[in-house]
Amino acid sequence: MPIAAERSTPPSVCKRSMADLDTLYLRIAPARFHFLKFVLEGYDNLAILSSIDGTAGIVVLRYPSESAGDLFLLLESIAPQLADIPPVMAK
Repeated sequence: MPIAAERSTPPSVCKRSMADLDTLYLRIAPARFHFLKFVLEGYDNLAILSSIDGTAGIVVLRYPSESAGDLFLLLESIAPQLADIPPVMAK
């Protein structure tokens, strides 16, 4: 049986270090961290999400500068879902 070839990592990932990434700090609803993480995971290599202060909802996104336009469009489209939204009271 032939030996399986090693899976190669895309060159854009291999040659990039954390120092090469731009940084964006955001404040989101603390309960929405996992939602944002889930959305970003759907876009390979768009951004890296880290929590700075989970209680306050402060997060940091690290992203390649060439992805800034796509990232900002995505964030703009989901911004209402990242905010604290008061519960709707039933009448």
